[in-house]
Amino acid sequence: MVLLFLYYLNTEGHAKAQTMTYVTLVVFQIFNVFNCRHKTQSIFMMSMNKYVVYATLASITLLLSLLYIPVLSHAVGFIGPGIRDWGIVILTASTTIMVFETKKFFARKSQKA
Repeated sequence: MVLLFLYYLNTEGHAKAQTMTYVTLVVFQIFNVFNCRHKTQSIFMMSMNKYVVYATLASITLLLSLLYIPVLSHAVGFIGPGIRDWGIVILTASTTIMVFETKKFFARKSQKA
């Protein structure tokens, strides 16, 4: 996260660095909600809890509102990310899925042994 902040701070300024760090943290947590539903079962094999899905959609809606509704983004000092920025956010935040899925894989293997 620090590297992401420093990258944007040096290339696009403080407001963009702050925005991208916040957005990445929110997306990390959204991904983490799905990761934490089970200790060993993959998120790709689990059925979806409708309340978790609704809460996720609400979180995404609120995040997008803060980013792209001018009155709100101005109030919090955010700059709306572009497509490239969203790619960086998704790639960075998806590392939590990769780490937890790897951990779950080895947990399943150790249970079988």
